Order: sequence, then structure tokens, then C-alpha cells
Amino acid sequence: VGAREDTLAALRTEMGLDLSAPERYFRWIIGILQGDFGRSYTYDTPVSELILERLSLSLPLALLAISLSTLLAIPFGVFAAANHKRFADTGIMGFAQLGVAVPNFWFAILLILFFSVKLGWFSAGGIAGWEMGLGAALKSLVLPAV
Repeated sequence: VGAREDTLAALRTEMGLDLSAPERYFRWIIGILQGDFGRSYTYDTPVSELILERLSLSLPLALLAISLSTLLAIPFGVFAAANHKRFADTGIMGFAQLGVAVPNFWFAILLILFFSVKLGWFSAGGIAGWEMGLGAALKSLVLPAV
């Protein structure tokens, strides 16, 4: 790297790299239990701040994904159970198996191609942000939630 040995030693001590791996891990776990997730080497800020900063999009995305899956899964499951061993049951179960078998990234590309490129209903990428309004933000979260 070209740095002096005393500079590297000071940096190792500052970053805690002079400790053994188990000791660093134990200190990290203790810190997490106390609410200290450590410091990001990349952004040079506390990790807890980075997590809180990203929760404004991650939490609504997770809640929307859970809501959509619940609103779809329960009625389809009840309908399939009511039509056990009939064509509707077989179709719903086959579609569910297909959803599990198809890789998520491939399915996402197909959704973007159809709903964004062909139909133009959603943006192909990015998020509108909450400052653009609730409707625009939720609209940009629909495809990622699916």
C-alpha cells in the first residue's frame, strides 16, 4: 500500500483489527445488544443511521409486499381448498408451483417488460420518493413488492 508501518498499526488499533476475530465478533454482538451496530467502513457513519435512513423505503415496501401476498394468497387458497381435486384447484396449485420454480430476477424482468415497457403503467426503475406524494411513491413500490 505504501503506508508506513506505524500508520498501519495506528489504523488497525483504531478499527479494532488488532484484536482476534472472536473478540471482535463478541464486541460486535455486545454492541448490537446495546443498540450500536458499529461504523460503516464505506460511508464512515454509524450503521444505525444508515439503517434508519433506508427504513423510509424498506418498511413500506415490506408492508406492501406482505399485504399483496396476503390479499392474493388467502382468497386463492380458500378457493383452491373449496374446489379440491378439481380443475380450479389444479390450476391454482400449478400456478403457485410455477411461482416458486421461476427465479425471482427472471420474473422481475418479465414484470418490468410487460407492465413498464409494453403497458407503461409503472416506472422501469427508481422510486418517486415521498416528496412526490403518496400515490406516486406507492405506484413506484408496486412492482418491487410483487
